[in-house]
Amino acid sequence: MTKLIAVAAIAALSLGVAPAAWAGSATAQSIWNSSQAMGRARQRVPAGAEITDRQCTSIDTGRNTVWTCKVSWQ
Repeated sequence: MTKLIAVAAIAALSLGVAPAAWAGSATAQSIWNSSQAMGRARQRVPAGAEITDRQCTSIDTGRNTVWTCKVSWQ
């Protein structure tokens, strides 16, 4: 069984299929401002990864504004 998994992994890599772990996203929140939420999200990006998208939204809870920022990378 282990040999079968190893062969399948080698075959996938030789066909140019990129593993899902090479891309991802991170989300962070802040009640202070969008810059702080974006900074927190960017801290979760792996070293050497290229950020491909950035998004921030705000939600007014009545007492505070909560900023949510998401970064995506490859």
